[in-house]
Amino acid sequence: MNSGRNWNTLRQRFEGRLSERFLDLALDYVRFGEEPLALETLCDYLLEEAVSLSAGDFEHLMEFNASMQPRLSSNVVAAVKRLIKSTGQA
Repeated sequence: MNSGRNWNTLRQRFEGRLSERFLDLALDYVRFGEEPLALETLCDYLLEEAVSLSAGDFEHLMEFNASMQPRLSSNVVAAVKRLIKSTGQA
């Protein structure tokens, strides 16, 4: 099931920042029609590995989330949002 979402593009966003093994494990759920679980698992791995996100990365994840049922919990969304790297002045 794809439902209009491009999981390969999502995968590419995190290649080099999250291990191939974690990407494979998370996105394997898509093959079984478990897209919400794939997104939740990907977010769990991003959190566990403390992967720095850009605002664009976060936005992309939330676009996927907006079309899911069930959606990520507000606690997961807030935790992932805290991964956005600061762009403040040095």
